[in-house]
Amino acid sequence: MKHLILLAIAALTLASCTQSTQNQSVIKAKTVKEATETQWQKTDIKDLTINPFTQLSNDWMLLATGNCEDNNAMTIAWGGFGMLWGKPVVTVYVSCSRYTWDMLNKNPYFTVTAFPADGKEFLQYMGSNSKRDVKDKAAACGLHTEFTPDGHPIYAEANLAIECKKIYQQPLDSTAMPEEIFNNMYANGKMGIHYMYIGEVENVFTK
Repeated sequence: MKHLILLAIAALTLASCTQSTQNQSVIKAKTVKEATETQWQKTDIKDLTINPFTQLSNDWMLLATGNCEDNNAMTIAWGGFGMLWGKPVVTVYVSCSRYTWDMLNKNPYFTVTAFPADGKEFLQYMGSNSKRDVKDKAAACGLHTEFTPDGHPIYAEANLAIECKKIYQQPLDSTAMPEEIFNNMYANGKMGIHYMYIGEVENVFTK
């Protein structure tokens, strides 16, 4: 009986350890320095654990598009992660007044990247400056642009990068918005209408 009890305890301990390991985040780099010293690892999207609400609204992300010859990024706080047509997708919203809007229309892929907490200054700069005024915003604020194996821009200082292929895009319908939203955001040319871009997740990279 004592032998059986010991075996049961050992089994429970092993199961607990396995579950704890499985629940650990695949994102390890906690600082920009750690991220720059770590190589990207391709990660199964099923192993990715992020809070989509705090990741976007609080922490922000960089939306990038283009290639090694011409690329650009902007900070985003709007978007979503989920499933559509049986595919894992990322949805982003970009105003037609943004330089990135035109680039997104020309390129079939985009990436979204997240940064450690001490990388917020990069996101603040990238969100408040335009490529119309600063040719290479990333270099100007100290970011180092890298590229996925398929040639799409990500950043050495980030610890999460999601590579997406566009599968749908559509301007938001101003007539379908609540009146107070339209008046606050778009009336009198305050801001160009936002376009929705849905991208199928093809690759996830973490540090």
